Amino acid sequence: MKADVERLRLGDGVRFAGVLDFKTEPTPFTKRWAHLFVCCHRSGDPSCTYLGTMSCGVPIVGYENEAFKGLSQESGAGLVTPMDRPIQVAAKIAELGMNRWAMVDASRQALAFAQRWTFEETFKARIKHLKSCFAQARPASDWSRRTSVSSRHQNNQGQHVSSS
Repeated sequence: MKADVERLRLGDGVRFAGVLDFKTEPTPFTKRWAHLFVCCHRSGDPSCTYLGTMSCGVPIVGYENEAFKGLSQESGAGLVTPMDRPIQVAAKIAELGMNRWAMVDASRQALAFAQRWTFEETFKARIKHLKSCFAQARPASDWSRRTSVSSRHQNNQGQHVSSS
């Protein structure tokens, strides 16, 4: 990437900052200076970058990976482009440049979405999802048997003994 920046003579506008402390460096910078976050993340993992950026009130233009596509639909704050199509990313940015009110609206939606999805709410939703996955995988009768056994443990001969 550095070679591309040099080749394209973008050095005065692009900086590679390395590893940053999240709270003291990128968050204050993003809140103060960023109007739009361009995130061409190809992987479908639910990157914390999305929610962290939205919590600063900054909308995102990015590739249609599994995580960002859903997040964009849910939040209304993301502009999705097909994977590996930088020209379409640029077109989305140009669209927003021509319609600043769309940018303001996306910014408000980004912040509102992030405020609804605090750490605690996200954790609760993940636990609820895991429980539903387990409930679908095992019959309820198996859960009650496992719960009653969990209060006991095995001794070194493999016999169950009460832990109380």
